Amino acid sequence: ECQENIRIIRIYLGDQMANAVGIGKVAKKKLELAEV
Repeated sequence: ECQENIRIIRIYLGDQMANAVGIGKVAKKKLELAEV
């Protein structure tokens, strides 16, 4: 029971981190385009 919850939380956190990285990349691209 407990292990399963930990696994779900880890997967969720991994998704959150992946989303944050993706958002960061998009933001960086937009900044570069704005400067040009």
